[in-house]
Amino acid sequence: MDREQAARDLELIGRVLEQTRRRVDPQMFHMIVWGTIVLFWYPLMTWLQATGRGRACLTVSLVAVGGGVLLSAILGWRHGRHPRLAATNTLFAQRLGQLTAIFIVTGVVLSFAVPILSPSGGGRYVPHVWGLLYALMLMTLGVIYSREFFFCGLPSLLATLAALHWVDQSGYLLGPAMGLGCIVAGTIAERRVARLRREPVEAADSADVDPLHAES
Repeated sequence: MDREQAARDLELIGRVLEQTRRRVDPQMFHMIVWGTIVLFWYPLMTWLQATGRGRACLTVSLVAVGGGVLLSAILGWRHGRHPRLAATNTLFAQRLGQLTAIFIVTGVVLSFAVPILSPSGGGRYVPHVWGLLYALMLMTLGVIYSREFFFCGLPSLLATLAALHWVDQSGYLLGPAMGLGCIVAGTIAERRVARLRREPVEAADSADVDPLHAES
């Protein structure tokens, strides 16, 4: 009888942990925003540089970055005030956000460091840095969050390798690969959140369980 009770308890714990793993809102609408921006921004930058319009490149970059930051901030503030999932695993969601922030901050640092430390043409490879970071970010999220993200990161990796050979065409290669990869990954995550909002909450009291340490 004790064995049967123990088996039932383990089954219940397993269901609770699985429910907790699934109820995560990683707020991947940020990926959709930046994926859309990069999809158009990078090819446009390559075209402007090829036609010798340096001032237009600066203007486009300021508009793209400023608009992206503003839109992400507004959406993040809006969804932060009113959580979209009941009994959401906020700890795991925060860790996903922190992981994403590590890649983004690293990219920002390298965007300044590469041209400064390699003044003789190093700036040409800043898009490649971002392509590699986007690939690693998506592939890492594919390991710890959703396997589909891993495959969304592969095009960015392949495009980065190809852009090393065709440096002058890097924006045409990296923009679609990075942009579409982020849009597809973000759409998958957002559809998952929408589906979870329609499902009944079975583990409302287990929202703070950390799935990364639950099995340790």
